[in-house]
Amino acid sequence: MTMNSYIPARTTTAAKHISRLLIALIFVAFTTPVWAADVIGLSLPLKGRFAPVASRLEFGAYMALEDLKKAGHDIELITHDDGCDPSRASEITQKLRREGARLILGSICFDMAKALAAAAVKELPGTPVITLNDRNRLFARAREFDGLDLFSLSNPPDAEARAVVEKILSSWASTPFAIVDDGSVYGRSLADEIRLLGEEAGLRAVVTANFRPLQSNQRALLRRLARSGVKALFLAAGPEDVATVARDLARLDFDWELATGEPSQLLAFAEGADAVPEGLLMVGEMDPETQQAQSLRSVLKAKNQEPETSLLMGYAMMQIAASAVSENQVRLLGRTFQTVIGDVHFGQDGRATPLPFALYRWSGSRFLRADGNK
Repeated sequence: MTMNSYIPARTTTAAKHISRLLIALIFVAFTTPVWAADVIGLSLPLKGRFAPVASRLEFGAYMALEDLKKAGHDIELITHDDGCDPSRASEITQKLRREGARLILGSICFDMAKALAAAAVKELPGTPVITLNDRNRLFARAREFDGLDLFSLSNPPDAEARAVVEKILSSWASTPFAIVDDGSVYGRSLADEIRLLGEEAGLRAVVTANFRPLQSNQRALLRRLARSGVKALFLAAGPEDVATVARDLARLDFDWELATGEPSQLLAFAEGADAVPEGLLMVGEMDPETQQAQSLRSVLKAKNQEPETSLLMGYAMMQIAASAVSENQVRLLGRTFQTVIGDVHFGQDGRATPLPFALYRWSGSRFLRADGNK
């Protein structure tokens, strides 16, 4: 007689039910995301030319995550390096689906953000994507015609050009000036917008031109401009070229005023930046001035961290995410979120304007507010 002969039939049946239940529980355990918390996906280009900004955004986001957890938020953040490569969007969204993401932050490159939103329609239906620091004019089309659940934490497309006209060209009204770009999509678009808005305001450039970027010097360009009587120059270009032109102006002993756009926020990271003379002007989004921002700056300085705006933006986007996913359904449209950079409101166009533009002046190692405030 076997041992099973001593087990009553009713007990055997119960054991079978328990066995089936255990198998079902094991199946659920292996097929359900391990994250019990609300999961936020962060997609950024952590290598390459955009890495300095991306890494600061990431640092700020994780700093906010730590503070949010201390405040009782059950939330997790998962970062993926997207390389600003739209072909990776499907791969990233598939991973975020397995990880249980409810909201995607990023990227800082519009084509990548658009690809993420398109891939999310298939892989993560109902999951919004918030693109950061992106003023691409195709944003509205992506929402209205492509139907993408895409949002933007940035100023309108023409905000930078309007700031240049208001804060720089207006002071050159009696000075012959030139508008020169590097031929890139960004440079050409910004230069054209500045030229058109300037002419509407009665501020016409003596010369508009472009140049070949990433050359060892731009002295031929500057001499050509000098022959046209130019005494001030707005350069729509990347920080490397801005550094080259600024150094060449000093070497040629041209006493011109030089100004540029917000990509030069990365000037401190550019090769040869230490040789750029003081006085270079730049328009960029204003540093946050809320009480929370001031407190966070103090904490960062104590940790020997530079409390610049992209880090605070990373902190703010996690505050938005934590508040948005606290509901059963992630909702951004028409909502106002309280953040370290101030109140952030997503209007009907899906865009939230975070910070106005201000004028900055290069001090020899960093940009400071031209009015002396910061």
